[in-house]
Amino acid sequence: MDLQNSIDITVFSNASDAEESERSIRADVDKILPISIISKAVVVDVLRVPYQKCQYTPVMDSRATLHSPIGRVELRWYKKDGAKSFDESFLVVDSSVPLVKLGATAYLKATAPVVPEVDTLGLQKQTAGKA
Repeated sequence: MDLQNSIDITVFSNASDAEESERSIRADVDKILPISIISKAVVVDVLRVPYQKCQYTPVMDSRATLHSPIGRVELRWYKKDGAKSFDESFLVVDSSVPLVKLGATAYLKATAPVVPEVDTLGLQKQTAGKA
């Protein structure tokens, strides 16, 4: 059984104090990972959004890689050509390498499977008060 697939995603930044940026990166969709994770490199350098700094219990992915989160960020993700977006809590891991892993929580929020129909996903900062 394939527990993890790689897909291409596009990450967007729409922070009000930054010029909008767009970058394509590789992301994993991991059915075993209990929560989605994202690297500090993507949050700070690509999305240019702040995250809540705090310590969380390390999480293990389907490849037995242990990730030690340093914070949390609330983002919104959507499928290419999708009419609906989904709010998602991502644990931030201290890595200078672009890393995005959509965990099991992302599956529960989507009405259709993320893989294999999805070619591109986008991430953007969640705006308070908007659904």
